[in-house]
Amino acid sequence: MKGRSGKLASGRYFITVDAFFDPTRSYVHPKAKSSALLSHEQGHFDLAEVYARKIKKAALQRLRSLEDLKKGFKPLFDAYYAQYLKEQEKYDTKTRKGTHPSFQKAYELWIEKELMQLQHFKSTTP
Repeated sequence: MKGRSGKLASGRYFITVDAFFDPTRSYVHPKAKSSALLSHEQGHFDLAEVYARKIKKAALQRLRSLEDLKKGFKPLFDAYYAQYLKEQEKYDTKTRKGTHPSFQKAYELWIEKELMQLQHFKSTTP
């Protein structure tokens, strides 16, 4: 996940928070490939998207001026990013890295619900 803020030439201000996946930093042993593992890893990405949306929502609600943006964006991002990292650990622990099917399914449903509740804050750029 990454985030930034700034001022456009038009004088308008912006924030960008994106969840992303870098395939060059990903590897799975061919013998370990499974649909369950893929679903679990998709959950990690979806959690990143949940927190990217939470950051956008909080920034839009709290940062009302250029001064707010300059002083407040990084601390806000950092606080949510810390929560995100804890949630990722909790996800791996509760689902036993995807090997506990009922907990995996429960987490997938929770993530889906969170994404739906935050759909207004999803990225609109490719």
